[in-house]
Amino acid sequence: MFPHRGFLGAGESAAGRHGATRLASAPDESRRQVVEDVSGANERRCRVSTTLFLVFRNPGPSWVPGRSSREQPLWEEHAVFIDRLFEEGRIVLAGPYADSSRALLVVKARDGQEASNLFREDPWAESGILVPSEVIEWSVFLDSCPKAG
Repeated sequence: MFPHRGFLGAGESAAGRHGATRLASAPDESRRQVVEDVSGANERRCRVSTTLFLVFRNPGPSWVPGRSSREQPLWEEHAVFIDRLFEEGRIVLAGPYADSSRALLVVKARDGQEASNLFREDPWAESGILVPSEVIEWSVFLDSCPKAG
């Protein structure tokens, strides 16, 4: 549903390390969390630096039933907008449900209002093609750190 160029940039890989990790809260106001490697190797630590939010968006009154996301009006403008947020590191994951009933975006933001406001100027939001539904703060307990090259 979102970027027509895909979510991974040049040289990036979706495959991460297979070991599990455990998050431990760090004592600062930025809500940083330290991720400790618990795969047995204890070879490194990595940081999860922002709070994540689940942003749900639903087809709006201007959504054209029977058309795929890429066939909807203003697809190119929407894709450019979403690509920019991804390139800025604000969108972590995004895409439609398999049945196209709604879309889910996992975003980095300070709070729910900021997460919601990220999409205020999306051409699809402005035209009623995809409309806001709900924003939920997400507490991540397990994560995998990309293997250092």
